[in-house]
Amino acid sequence: MLDINTKDYWNGRYKAGGNSGAGSYGRLAAYKAEILNGFIAEHGIRTMAELGCGDGNQLGLLKVERYTGYDISSQAVEMCKERYRGDGTRAFRLYDPLGASFKKAQAAELSVSLDVVYHLLEDRTYESYMRDLFRLSERFVIIYSSNTDDRPGMAAHLRCHRFTDWVEANLPDWTLCGYLPNRYPFRPDSPDDTSMADFHFFSRHERIGAKYACLLDSPGETAAPTDAEAAELMRLAGESVRAGGLEKAAGCLRSASANRGAMLLAINGLGAVLGAMGRHQEAEEAMKAVLAREPKNAQARINLAKLYLSRERWGDLPPFRGELLALRATDARVAMRWPLIAVKVGNPR
Repeated sequence: MLDINTKDYWNGRYKAGGNSGAGSYGRLAAYKAEILNGFIAEHGIRTMAELGCGDGNQLGLLKVERYTGYDISSQAVEMCKERYRGDGTRAFRLYDPLGASFKKAQAAELSVSLDVVYHLLEDRTYESYMRDLFRLSERFVIIYSSNTDDRPGMAAHLRCHRFTDWVEANLPDWTLCGYLPNRYPFRPDSPDDTSMADFHFFSRHERIGAKYACLLDSPGETAAPTDAEAAELMRLAGESVRAGGLEKAAGCLRSASANRGAMLLAINGLGAVLGAMGRHQEAEEAMKAVLAREPKNAQARINLAKLYLSRERWGDLPPFRGELLALRATDARVAMRWPLIAVKVGNPR
């Protein structure tokens, strides 16, 4: 049983003069605004609801015609009302995740949750919040959060949730159709301007722009291939790799990823090919897209460990200690570098 309460924690924090946290300020706030404003413009969004508006600083960077913010903290709601006093396009409401009145709230075209899900401590609060977040939207939902099982050693006011599984099990009308890994992934030595949150895009039977779909959506407008077609594309990709035709291999793998049965395998292969081509950011996005769907996917974790190792991104490697051990036993180059790896990452025994 957790010894603090979500509502009490945030009311106490704001009363003590605190704010919504580092994620709502600086380069992280600018990054979130860039992604959200781009999505709003590309998809013609006019109305937006935010469930967990905090102190309103992030809102100041957003460009949307009409906005309604909800928060569990009465202190936060009053701060926002004062901050945007006189702006009739912005409204703020107190949110009670266990109350009944919220069911009458008017839906917007887009609802968003930014740095909120991993702050929901109680099971009932989390379940109610998720249902309300999707109830608030008519078209799209964007969640910016970590998407993993709870981890030991986290601060008392944090609790991780694997929310994509919850949506799939409880809201069949909604589909995870896009994923963008954070441009500034969390680093322990820079906690205020890096984050463990990524963007996850959900839609109700509506396509989203390619930039936001990443590799989770089918490429182009063509129908998904049959299993036989996917198998042939995978075979051609293998032949192309062996012949040195990496660009052709990447094209085959992108097409094969349109088939749900072959999707994860194809995107895994695509990540490896893109890495070999030196397109490291795209390679990382591909492998993280796989892990967004299947966090324990062994091949994606191995591929990501290889990428981070090749780029000497030591701060990103500690979660992949098991994969490093496996590579040590199978890859002579990793074995040769092991003394350095052990110093930089911590001997992963």
